[in-house]
Amino acid sequence: MLKISFLIFLFLNFSSYSFASDFQELIIYDSDENELVVDVYPAKGKYLQIFLTRHSDNRLMFEKLIADTVKSGIEVWRINLVTNYFLPESSDSIDKLSGLGVSALIKHAIELTNKNVFVSAYDRMSLVALKGIHHWQSSTNYTLDNSKHFLGSVLFYPNFYNEQKMAGLAPDLADIVKISNLPVVIFQPKFGGHINNIDEILSTFWSSDTAAFSYIVPGVRDWFFMHALKGENRKIIATDEEIKVSNLIPAQINQLLPILESINEYKPPSTFKKTNNNKSSDKIIGLQKFPDNKAFYPDLNFKLYDIKNNHPYKQFKAKVTLVNFWASWCPPCVEEIPSLNNLREYFHKKYSREFFEIVSINFQEPKKDILEFLKIVSVDFPVLHDFNGHVSDKWHVFALPSSFIIDKNGKVVYSINRGIDWNTDEIKMLIEQLMTENF
Repeated sequence: MLKISFLIFLFLNFSSYSFASDFQELIIYDSDENELVVDVYPAKGKYLQIFLTRHSDNRLMFEKLIADTVKSGIEVWRINLVTNYFLPESSDSIDKLSGLGVSALIKHAIELTNKNVFVSAYDRMSLVALKGIHHWQSSTNYTLDNSKHFLGSVLFYPNFYNEQKMAGLAPDLADIVKISNLPVVIFQPKFGGHINNIDEILSTFWSSDTAAFSYIVPGVRDWFFMHALKGENRKIIATDEEIKVSNLIPAQINQLLPILESINEYKPPSTFKKTNNNKSSDKIIGLQKFPDNKAFYPDLNFKLYDIKNNHPYKQFKAKVTLVNFWASWCPPCVEEIPSLNNLREYFHKKYSREFFEIVSINFQEPKKDILEFLKIVSVDFPVLHDFNGHVSDKWHVFALPSSFIIDKNGKVVYSINRGIDWNTDEIKMLIEQLMTENF
């Protein structure tokens, strides 16, 4: 069994491209007779990529990626399982997907084309990919003959963790990661949210005898091939490096697939023992009271530099502080910035800066990218630069945005691991109560 943590790919570039336009709709059915509509982009090569998406809008750089993949000779079957199963667009919906649809896609792709198939996905759809592969592997469709046509999964900036119940408390790797045993390749962005967890992730795969590989994608953030090109009406603009790296992916995959073919082998599925880590009663909707246990306290003794003036920021000085971890590639992070600006303005006008402050900590983006973002989006509070992600790790930040409210005594009292509207009467009342409390 190969146990290699990093693959070195040759970097090839395509000088010209056209966006994907010609596709055929294919209707297949899962084992429960649910109808699935697949967009099929034909190609003459021997490989077929099943690409699980979770977005419905048109994103030019992703369309280009599909087009270039097809041009390189890889047929693409593209599907949004969330919409196919009539679920709302949310992380909760993704967690509800059993993998039944992925299993059906693998079955039909092999039977209809006789090509060598692999599954791709991004972010939390990566868990759906693994669940679907395991479902197919556990079915009668997985035979010694069919196994020769399945190469594994190629996953981009995957999130393999159970939903975090509270910002500041570390989540667990999902059970499916612990029992998957067919090949997995991870394209992990250098400035992505899980870069510091890659060793844990690979070790977990290896422990179940998985041929797991990772490629640390240089100079890019999560969602890098989803960011907007010039002219698109979206806030998060692709950097030159992200465009360059995205252009390389089809060539890198073509170099990778023969390696996956060479290690292909029939493997019975491991036993799946699902634990109930995601009870609906545990879903976090708003601010949560932080546990009154020092073992869970984030580390407040850190020194980070302000992105604008490059001086160390001295934090938590006898005032209520809202600490917000964010990144410019994170849509919910960007969406909540105006409400954070308004909240800060409200308290500074009503009281003064001595009683309340908002501090944001950018997760591991290049400084030049942050400064370019700040030219487009107004941020009225200090922006600190966690360039290596170490402070975020100590605060157990596994989801962005994650925010913490700290009282005048330097104690974390509330946290939340999603974006919200901060400029509400309820939050203002909560903060004012903390401002007037005596210690």
